[in-house]
Amino acid sequence: MTTQTLTQPARIEAGQLATQIVFGLWPDDADLKPTWARRHPDDRPLKKDRLVPVTETSQVQVDDLVLIYDEPGGVAFDLLGMRTAREAVSAVAGYRTSEKVAVARVTGKTARTVTVVDCFAPTGFWKSCVITRFGTPRSGAAPRTLRLNTGGRQIGYLGSVSELRERIVRDAQYDAWRAAYKRAQEDEAASEATRRKAQEERQERERPQREAARVLNEIAGEELVGWREPVGGPKVNEWLSAPGRLRTYLAGLNAVGTIADDAFAEVLAQVEVLGF
Repeated sequence: MTTQTLTQPARIEAGQLATQIVFGLWPDDADLKPTWARRHPDDRPLKKDRLVPVTETSQVQVDDLVLIYDEPGGVAFDLLGMRTAREAVSAVAGYRTSEKVAVARVTGKTARTVTVVDCFAPTGFWKSCVITRFGTPRSGAAPRTLRLNTGGRQIGYLGSVSELRERIVRDAQYDAWRAAYKRAQEDEAASEATRRKAQEERQERERPQREAARVLNEIAGEELVGWREPVGGPKVNEWLSAPGRLRTYLAGLNAVGTIADDAFAEVLAQVEVLGF
């Protein structure tokens, strides 16, 4: 057994390392109660371990990153107050919170509002975020202008894009992530090449029957034979699927003159190719 078979797939390693490195940019406290058990103000993390709430636009500059927790009906829990900074940011990968929590980049501001665009953040999937480009806007994400201090929203300060990226590349696990990410890319390329080859081979195998179906339908003047997608293979309707019935139907078309005698032999040849 080789060492390769004992290690986890590169895509899993890359995904795990990405979340560890990025979420590790912010402080945590392992001695706290579990998040679900924090109900009393005394259960709060220390202030130094929490994200700083953004309550004034003077706290942010263009190209800063912020964490946005949106709950139109009113925030369901105090994400910034009852969670450590690391716990709050990791909510972007949470099953129940990922649609409500986003990392966003500040693109503009006024005296009372900030304009932001949502960014890629690691979710555990290896391609979810190239951490060297952490803070890059999501493809197709539209800027949104937010008013501060509203009841249904919390905004926490994460830091400037440039500073966070510098810390990422200085992380002790960065080289391991980069190597795992490269292997995952190579694995994906190899898998894609294998998939394409299998698809081409399948298309080559199917070509005679697809052509036979086309010729038969053209001569018959109606679509008698179709194709099963995506599994492949010719198909006919339930009535024609009975043994010999397609041949009988075609013989009837020949008898009434729809299929000429010289074309009937060609049609029967296509039926042989199709296996009916």
